[in-house]
Amino acid sequence: MATTNLSSRDLRRTNRATILRTLYFGGEMSRVNLSQQTQLSTATVTNVVAELLNEGSVIEVGSEESLGYSQRFGIVYVDYRTQARIPKQSAYWYGRIIRQNGVFF
Repeated sequence: MATTNLSSRDLRRTNRATILRTLYFGGEMSRVNLSQQTQLSTATVTNVVAELLNEGSVIEVGSEESLGYSQRFGIVYVDYRTQARIPKQSAYWYGRIIRQNGVFF
């Protein structure tokens, strides 16, 4: 079994790409749902999303009621009335990154 020695910088980059990819293909979702989809801890998702929010790569689009309130965010806006998905500016930015560098899974 081969081991990989990822630096903390590599791990942050990988986590960031995982979250952006999940938002790009899955649309907006809560941090809890994002954690479940990516299998990253909620703490990791919260930290990475905070970085993405600070730099403007994602925006929070509201909150949904569950056992409390959790803010939803994403790179695709969903019109709940029509269920239409409308890409945000960050979706176009991430699309350019994917076209230039490819997608890794």
